[in-house]
Amino acid sequence: MLFHDPTLDRMTEGAGLVRDHSLAQLQALRTRRPGGALGEDRIPTLAGLIEATGGGATLLLELKDPLFLQEKYAKILVDTLEQGGVLRRSALISFHFEHVLAVKRIRPDIPIGHITLKNPWPKRGAQLLGPLWPLLYVNPLYTAHAHRMGSIVAPLDPTPEPRLHHYVRWGVDAVLADDPGGVRARLHDSSKLK
Repeated sequence: MLFHDPTLDRMTEGAGLVRDHSLAQLQALRTRRPGGALGEDRIPTLAGLIEATGGGATLLLELKDPLFLQEKYAKILVDTLEQGGVLRRSALISFHFEHVLAVKRIRPDIPIGHITLKNPWPKRGAQLLGPLWPLLYVNPLYTAHAHRMGSIVAPLDPTPEPRLHHYVRWGVDAVLADDPGGVRARLHDSSKLK
């Protein structure tokens, strides 16, 4: 299932832990729109997303559930990506680096990343690093260190527009934002980066 929260309460008409519900139960639930009103959309599956995009999308999947530490579930994820033809265009990230390392043991060539809210130093072994944006102010050399290790830096910043000029100066590779289209438009209009 592709779902942000560990529980259903905030984002659906359901309640309780996602993992305590069957696939059929989860797919029967309507999801909430950003304002909180219920819509007709259902919780998507990874296989459904791959099918809906024709297998042409590049995927950056955040792993949250500790079930991925078990070989069985790590293998199910890898098999789903492989069967959908998107394995080579997919990367895995997590706040819990051990989750992505467990999947990498099954498929060593899958790129993995680490997101952090606290650590101002790049994590070794992660191809993608997503530090919460204030950490780059704590350590302005973060990007330089990460690049020396061969890692990509994409700060976690839901609304990065006020800081884009800093990101350009620091040489970050991307930004994990809520409105990627708006950020991209702002970057293309370099006069707005001052």
